[in-house]
Amino acid sequence: KLIKIYIDLLAPSIQKHSDSFTKRYISIENDIEPIKTYRIGLLTILEKCERTDAAAQVNNIDKCYLEEKLVAMRRNGSIQECLHLVSQQYVDFSIALNFCEKVYSENKDSDVFTQLFLILIQTKAHAPDENKKKIIHLLNTKTEYLDIISVMKNINPSIKLYEIKDF
Repeated sequence: KLIKIYIDLLAPSIQKHSDSFTKRYISIENDIEPIKTYRIGLLTILEKCERTDAAAQVNNIDKCYLEEKLVAMRRNGSIQECLHLVSQQYVDFSIALNFCEKVYSENKDSDVFTQLFLILIQTKAHAPDENKKKIIHLLNTKTEYLDIISVMKNINPSIKLYEIKDF
């Protein structure tokens, strides 16, 4: 019930955001008050509530509130859906990495970083160079969490060995 109250508090701001929102979400830290406070409250409740309560509200959370939507979906066990959502071009890659770290630390999926890699490899990006940068960053910063065999089987030939020096 508290989740619904927060979603209702955010409802008027969705229209305001949707006027300027095309493909970009609004991060909590960049939002304005009092919306920022409502979003932090909703995020806290979603993290602590029963899994079924979070799952029931996933569709009620607007796409411009990506961080909250990810928490509800993660709590629902929709890891693959979340990975597809965070691997989209308009999403800041740090959101994707933070999501994977959270899933991994909760022991929900030990292959989450490899799954993110595979999704990025398969994604036909509008900006291939940007997607390539994400893949290289993932390979260089999360090597210990990646399945080496899956990476080697699927790595894009356009990625040069010297670009993945830490791998």
